[in-house]
Amino acid sequence: MGPADRAPSGRVLGARRRSISGVAYRAVIVPASDFHASLVDDQAELRFPYDERLRQLLRALPGRRWDSVGRAWCIPLDPERAEALSRLFAGLPGAPDVSEPLARAIERRRARRRRDECVLDLARPDENWWFSFATDTAPELAQALLEHPDGYRLPAIGRALIRSTLTPRGLSRSCPQALRAYA
Repeated sequence: MGPADRAPSGRVLGARRRSISGVAYRAVIVPASDFHASLVDDQAELRFPYDERLRQLLRALPGRRWDSVGRAWCIPLDPERAEALSRLFAGLPGAPDVSEPLARAIERRRARRRRDECVLDLARPDENWWFSFATDTAPELAQALLEHPDGYRLPAIGRALIRSTLTPRGLSRSCPQALRAYA
């Protein structure tokens, strides 16, 4: 068990009760030649052979959804998710097949990111709800959030997660629009 298997708190990832397995967040292995990304209805549409690690990374992105008919992951393109996708593509071995319209859309949206604010979103990478945020914006705030005992980084997408203690019922009472958006 090496340092890559440990959360920032020093605890072993996956050793926590009912938490996301840290093994899934190691380097992505899917060959770039089998990875195709395009722009469809102002969303990134990703197609690739099944890869559990990549699947769990994508599930950590707020607002993502699996299109079972089209057999593709669909990710809304706002500045935060555009940054995460850019990092994901850069981390793939080789050059992934990214359409020119998608590449331009990602760069335009990345340029609109505000480095002085930390956007906290809800994501559901497993059966639990997690708070998800970029680790490269508002550094003091991001660092403070990462000091939470259940917080850890996902460097492959430039984000971090903190497990939420809210249940879906609690979420629906406190922020019903967020629950509908990220279900």
